[in-house]
Amino acid sequence: MGLSSRYNYLYNPCTGQRCDSSQGDAASCQRSTDRRYEYLLGTQSTAQFSTEPQAGLQLTYSALSGDGKRRSAQVQLVCDQSASVPKFEALDDGSVGPQLIVYKMRLTSKHCCEQSGGGGGGGGGGLSGGDILLIVFFCLVFVYVAGGLAFNALVRKLPVYPDSVPNREFWLALPFLVRTAAMPGPLLLALLMLPGALGQPGNGTAAPPSATPSSNQSILLEAYQVVALNFQYRRHEWAFASVKYSGFLQFFANNWRLVARFGGTFQYDGSSYYSRWNWEEALDNLVAYLEDLELYHRVYRHLTVRPRLRAELLHRHPQLQPVVDEFLEFMAKRDSAGQQATGYP
Repeated sequence: MGLSSRYNYLYNPCTGQRCDSSQGDAASCQRSTDRRYEYLLGTQSTAQFSTEPQAGLQLTYSALSGDGKRRSAQVQLVCDQSASVPKFEALDDGSVGPQLIVYKMRLTSKHCCEQSGGGGGGGGGGLSGGDILLIVFFCLVFVYVAGGLAFNALVRKLPVYPDSVPNREFWLALPFLVRTAAMPGPLLLALLMLPGALGQPGNGTAAPPSATPSSNQSILLEAYQVVALNFQYRRHEWAFASVKYSGFLQFFANNWRLVARFGGTFQYDGSSYYSRWNWEEALDNLVAYLEDLELYHRVYRHLTVRPRLRAELLHRHPQLQPVVDEFLEFMAKRDSAGQQATGYP
């Protein structure tokens, strides 16, 4: 409400009020201090924004009052971030023109400031926090995919697709982990062990669990990790690795003096193998493969010599029945064929 010597001025920029001839759509109203006179200065439906050189941003309303005269209210909008309570002032009691009586007013509030109040249309809103997070997220995804593909293809010399996809085994296993992890605990444990369990040999493989489990629960957990989280998604890789590393062991045993002296690129089984700069990585991969193989053998022994343990595993995870059968068949064939061909475990 704005005050002058003879009149009170009412203004509501949000909702209409009753005043004079208005039926509830009044935006601004002039009322004499003795309440004998009341004039409608503008309705909500006539609101128009404009910018004046002197006054700046303002709202203009107009209406035909009950006395037959047309009146207009021009409200100057002043930004003040410290004005948590809006301040409304009447600057005059109206200036009479040939066709219109114009009233000037001023509204000072923090809600008159640009980008304030969380709403409003207009221009130049800038980026919100969510927009920035999305931009950063997609940039990181692009860097992860492009960088991973480039590193695997150019440095590790892997085929461009699909072997060069970064952490391919993890993304293939993720739907299975989400579906089978009925409790948060198993899911968290599975995700924690994924970089070792599902990575390439020598690519950060985690140390295998203790060779002497303290209870059936730990043995069951180890068996589940190997069969469900490792072998199920790497059985084709393991079938290839069993042949590749068995041949590599034989090659290294026969040529270790050349390897130690010259490095370089070597040929065996019709294809070139590791050169000097990644020979150390090749040996790391071999050690990791042998560690994984020892873990596989330990679980294989548990499942074959302890039928109750195998029954308990399948009772808890019946969907693993075909995977367990394939794992046992794979290990049995690998033992018989691998040892006869190379003499290595």
